[in-house]
Amino acid sequence: MVPPTKLPGLVEVLRQDPRRAGSKHEPNRIYHLAYAGLDISFTVDGSKLTVTAVNDARD
Repeated sequence: MVPPTKLPGLVEVLRQDPRRAGSKHEPNRIYHLAYAGLDISFTVDGSKLTVTAVNDARD
């Protein structure tokens, strides 16, 4: 779970589309983002980003 104090920053990072430029058209791909000690897993289909999991980065 994302701590409430970190959530606004995470939302802003995800709004900026943190995927690498060469991987913009892979709707079935699961991307990972390290944020505030967490591993955020997400997919992107068109303009819809979906967070699929939030795990402690140390796991």
